[in-house]
Amino acid sequence: MKSAPVPDPAQASSPNDLLKSTAADRFRLERLWWTMTYVLIEAWRHRSNEAQMLFAALPPTAALETSLTDLETTGVLAKIRTCRDYMCHRDARGYWDDGRMAPHGHLTPLLKLHEDFSTVFLAALDHLKNIAGP
Repeated sequence: MKSAPVPDPAQASSPNDLLKSTAADRFRLERLWWTMTYVLIEAWRHRSNEAQMLFAALPPTAALETSLTDLETTGVLAKIRTCRDYMCHRDARGYWDDGRMAPHGHLTPLLKLHEDFSTVFLAALDHLKNIAGP
C-alpha cells in the first residue's frame, strides 16, 4: 500500500499539514543536510594556511566566497547555524525551536552553496592531480 505524499512545509495550509511535513523523514533529512553544511562552512572558514593558499589560487573560490557573503547578508547563514544548534543539541532547546523550522523556504540558496562548494573542491582535486603528475 502506497503512503500519502508528505506536504511541502512551505505550502502547508493547516497546522496538521505543517506538523506532518516537519516530522517526515524528508524534512529530517533536510535538517541534517543543513547541519552538515554548516559544519562544512565552519571548516572552510578555519582552514589551514596551506589550504588557504591552495584554494585562493582557484578561480571558483571567489564565487563560493560571494555565496557565503550573500547568505550572511540575507540572514540565511544564521538560520543554518540555528538549525545546526537545534540538531546537535548545542544548548537547551525545545521541540518547536526556531532551528527546527529554519530550513523553510531556503532550499534554492543552499543548493547554490552546495554547487559552489562542489565546484571548488573538484577544481582543487584537478589542481592537485596536475601538480602530482601521472
